[in-house]
Amino acid sequence: MIRWHEKMYDVGGGQKFATLCDLIEHYKRNPMVETCGTVVHLRQPFNATRITAAGINDRVEQLQRENGGQSYGKGGFWEEFESLQQQECRHTFSRREGQRNENRAKNRYKNILPFDHTRVKLKDVDSTVPGADYINANYIRQPTEAEQNDMSSSSENLAQSAGSGLNNGFSQPNATNNNGTNGNSACQGYSAGSVAPTKNCSSCQLLNKPCSQCSLKASSEMKHKRNESITSRMQLQQQSPHKRDEKDMFKTYIATQGCLTNTIQDFWNMIWQENTRVIVMTTKEMERGKKKCEKYWPDPQQSKEWGHARVRCLSETSTADYTLREFLLSWRGQEDRKIYQYHFQVWPDHGVPADPGCVLNFLQDVNTRQAQLQLEGLMPGPICVHCSAGIGRTGTFIVIDMILDQILRQGHECEIDIQRTIQMVRSQRSGMVQTEAQYKFVYFAVQHYIQTLLQRKQAEQQSLQVGREYTNIKYVDEIYV
Repeated sequence: MIRWHEKMYDVGGGQKFATLCDLIEHYKRNPMVETCGTVVHLRQPFNATRITAAGINDRVEQLQRENGGQSYGKGGFWEEFESLQQQECRHTFSRREGQRNENRAKNRYKNILPFDHTRVKLKDVDSTVPGADYINANYIRQPTEAEQNDMSSSSENLAQSAGSGLNNGFSQPNATNNNGTNGNSACQGYSAGSVAPTKNCSSCQLLNKPCSQCSLKASSEMKHKRNESITSRMQLQQQSPHKRDEKDMFKTYIATQGCLTNTIQDFWNMIWQENTRVIVMTTKEMERGKKKCEKYWPDPQQSKEWGHARVRCLSETSTADYTLREFLLSWRGQEDRKIYQYHFQVWPDHGVPADPGCVLNFLQDVNTRQAQLQLEGLMPGPICVHCSAGIGRTGTFIVIDMILDQILRQGHECEIDIQRTIQMVRSQRSGMVQTEAQYKFVYFAVQHYIQTLLQRKQAEQQSLQVGREYTNIKYVDEIYV
């Protein structure tokens, strides 16, 4: 048992440490040994955020109790989110492209810039024009099973998987990288021991080895220099007849900002380049009297051109929560592609919907469309998700979808870690899941999904017993306060 005594941490009266982090790091390097001689590996912090998906009810109740009756206490959800914010402050990935003079006008918010190592690079542009390949957008890749296990075991492994995973996300069995080597050889994880501790980092000096953040930065930079762009690998994926790598079986998203007047052509260029067929928009054009996103589509039965992009709106249908628009997109006069835009309109800026059920139903419709396109053999590219800044609602949507996708693959008894999943996503685009309210909402959405899943399983069992055919249960509206 870890105890706090005389302003120091120790385990059973042993060596004392000034911080809990120091204690954890010490026992990770120097495992405790029981009297019987069994080595006890301390793999996780004391207050771990990893849980079984089926046990999320208990976890939510615990966090709500720790948060206090009015959810204003400095515990529970607040403590987890604050820990996430402190980790975010340590991210030092370069954002040089977004800071260039020629690109500043393409950023909706001057402080929200894409990381260089995961940014989308436009290819069909005039290379003689400075900044022509720039768009404020990042690839977000879901971790593989192996990376999820690493992510659950320690913060250092989380850093390695987040930093190196993206650049390796689309290697093919017979594809070669920029080094001329087999694509799989580039998938070797970065070893923190291959770089020296950073002189200016107090954590490195304290541990006498690279800390997780410095390892993450070094890993990302090394992989970025030696690997092809993600777009090239996606093209190889579409062309290769060979069996796909494990990483190709996990979702990839594009997270981007709401269009500006001067970036609409770049947006459609990106949609065409990535073969994206599904766009998720989670903001209104105007909110609280402020422009959040330029209208980048024409009215129904109308066409409009932005540079080399020609867009025709075929139809527009609305439900209580969202509007579905179908477009025909052509780039440089090439054959039209059908694009589906799912415009979710009940998600307030910096806030959350009152009901997780409507978001889950929306997610289900989006994923059903993407799956249908895959069955049709269209090889759809990443789902493009945007709000206004491309981090708050966008990040919340992506993280919820990632967690639910993991549960769908592994079953409701699998282990999930919401905080570390967000940390991994934030290593690919800064600030994803922007507020504590959005952080809570991820928990509530997963909780609602598990409750519905268990109801569904119970109904299936009952229907089998009475010999009746089971019908699908939709997510029931439920308000969380």
